[in-house]
Amino acid sequence: MRFSKKVNHSITPRQFEAAMAHYAQNVKRTADIEALIADEINLLQEKHKHELLQLAEQKAYLQQQLETYCREQKSTLFNIRRSMQTAHGSIGFRTAKPKLMPLNDTSWPQILQNLKAQLPQYVRTKEEPAKDALLADKDKEQVACRLAHIGLQVVQDELFFIDICTAPKTKMLGALQNKKATL
Repeated sequence: MRFSKKVNHSITPRQFEAAMAHYAQNVKRTADIEALIADEINLLQEKHKHELLQLAEQKAYLQQQLETYCREQKSTLFNIRRSMQTAHGSIGFRTAKPKLMPLNDTSWPQILQNLKAQLPQYVRTKEEPAKDALLADKDKEQVACRLAHIGLQVVQDELFFIDICTAPKTKMLGALQNKKATL
């Protein structure tokens, strides 16, 4: 069943309750289906868990065997190209991206101090507004009067939400009608 995306802006309290009930039913049915899917996935994973563990162990062992052989025969197998094609796939060596590693007798804090002294252009300094502090002090006079001058405003959005009760409340329609009557 398809629903129109057009929203009727003027509904009665009874229509409101009907829509809320239908929405709650949809949420519950969605949760039920997702739970069934999760249960089926768990059953399949449990069913194949042992075999998957065995396959992973075998792959790790075979990969170690293949790598050992390729490293021992590197000069003959990979003298022209860094990879080779077999009947079952390709195998070879890739050059990793360069990375910086501290020497054995140094640490990153020591390196940072040395960089500051000798190569300061390679030290990052991140400058950014302290938004949390500005929000915390937004009502202080010295901050509040300057926010607009520096191009800031404090906004607080209003977000719509729907929380579904696990047990429906049958008195809601009557309460809505009573509230409307008092207005």
